[in-house]
Amino acid sequence: MIYRKVMIATILTSSLFGCSHEAVAPVAAAPTSGVQKSSAIPDHRDFPVNEKVNPCDNFFQYACSNVVDSFQLRDDRSRHDFAFDDSNERILDFKKKYFVSLAGTKPNSDREAQLKNVYMACMNDKSRAEEEKALVSELKTKLAGLKTREEVLQFFSSKIGSGDVSLLEFSDVANQSTARRWCGCAIGPACPSR
Repeated sequence: MIYRKVMIATILTSSLFGCSHEAVAPVAAAPTSGVQKSSAIPDHRDFPVNEKVNPCDNFFQYACSNVVDSFQLRDDRSRHDFAFDDSNERILDFKKKYFVSLAGTKPNSDREAQLKNVYMACMNDKSRAEEEKALVSELKTKLAGLKTREEVLQFFSSKIGSGDVSLLEFSDVANQSTARRWCGCAIGPACPSR
């Protein structure tokens, strides 16, 4: 009897960690009428089971359909896994509030003072514009001096692992116009992220 209860609890728990909202056509579920969809991230998300679905027929729908049906995926997201992304969104929200409040507070430590200085420098549009123009000017000067294939190859290879600004960056990024797509891209010239 105890074994059976442990197995049921294990299956239910594992299915809840598997609940997610994908930006794809959902599996047919028992309709839930009058559900207000929201992309808000609660402090604690409840997972009420859908008693209209027989767990022996479709356990995922039984365990997850109510929460999936009540969730509205944000336009700038391609998926949402409740077990992990709820926490990530809460942490992201906390970070945003912290950085906004950092500008008007006195730092509590040397590390916080450094963080405030970097953040404030990034938020200073005039200083950022001047710095970016200086970086572009320096890069143009370096590139103008490259005359042979060997010099270009040496320039690229000197940037690998140096931590310096690189001419090209290879990465996979979310498509900015369609968040549900990912692109593999080579971006150049790559400027420091600020």
